[in-house]
Amino acid sequence: MLTVLVLADIAPHAADASVQIEQARFLESAPHGSIHVAYANLATEPTVNPRWLEYDVVVLHGSVLDWRLRHDYAVRVRTLDWLLRYTGVLVAMPHREHLGAHLLDELFWRARVQILISRYSTQQRMSLYPSMHGRLYVIEAPVPVLSRDRVTVAQQLQRPLASRSVDLLSRPRQRPFWFGALGQRGSALASAAAETLSSSTLRLDIAPRERDVRGLGEWYALLGNARALLSCESGSSALDRGGDVVHLVQALLADTPERSFDEVSSLMDGALARHAFATLSTSHLDAVLARTLLVLIDGEYAGVLEPWIHYLPLKHDLSDLGTLPALLADDALIERITARAYNDLVTSGGYDQAQLARRLVDVVEFHYRARIGQPVRFNFAA
Repeated sequence: MLTVLVLADIAPHAADASVQIEQARFLESAPHGSIHVAYANLATEPTVNPRWLEYDVVVLHGSVLDWRLRHDYAVRVRTLDWLLRYTGVLVAMPHREHLGAHLLDELFWRARVQILISRYSTQQRMSLYPSMHGRLYVIEAPVPVLSRDRVTVAQQLQRPLASRSVDLLSRPRQRPFWFGALGQRGSALASAAAETLSSSTLRLDIAPRERDVRGLGEWYALLGNARALLSCESGSSALDRGGDVVHLVQALLADTPERSFDEVSSLMDGALARHAFATLSTSHLDAVLARTLLVLIDGEYAGVLEPWIHYLPLKHDLSDLGTLPALLADDALIERITARAYNDLVTSGGYDQAQLARRLVDVVEFHYRARIGQPVRFNFAA
């Protein structure tokens, strides 16, 4: 039986604590008897325990890797120096990989990370991790994994299609400018829909996500009462390897706070539109769980969602927004697409926590079990 330590840094009263904890517990869905999982939360127990060195596998949760985005990163990262003596299998599962990517790349090399759980494709990772690309065993997880709790809450709060009182729901997140043009697309889409469809027969509920969504219950209650969710690909079109993009955006806004995104972008010589770190959003999966139709700007969606099969596509120029009233009045169309999406993403079990847990256990058992206890060395001359 493998012994696994999940190392996290989750403040008990943080706004996203429940989501972070849910992500950290994914290994509890591993096949029974295959692993023993323990947890260390550095937010409440910051002292390094020498027994951590005895675990077969250590997982660095995204909440620890997010230290790279803090001003005191240089101090905090030194508390991980014990990993230099660790001879088990080190796994990293970062969030928002496009931010501070060079710090992740450097940490992965220094700590000798062997397995990366990433939402991005091979080509995208080449830009993110130039030193470690090709030296990591990568488990691609483009879809945020489903937990039993999410499935249960979604089922409890969804309503029959005929009794849903909102035709089109939109709750875009207010992303900082350093997420680039892609980070602003959700808000732009919501604004365009509100303007174009305000005089239509559609019952609209369009507002910033931060206005009234504070937990899973509130979010699934909104989704469960809506016939469709308006959204787009998630991610960033800017790569901020060392924090320069964030610092420049902050400096430009400090000088002139009322600057728009387009004004800031024009002053940054294309830095906010140079890359395409696009992927699925957790909201997309949440809509599928709620059997709410996805209305999305046509895109790749990590190869998981297909137009007219899993979602209703919109053109990039949004010239077809006016077709939505007729399409969203078609119950048969909505039920056909939502049923197929639910079957392919939920019923199939291909995107749940148990599947990701099995993949990680299998990788460790088949590729790394014999090396546990031996020093890890990378050949950078290769």
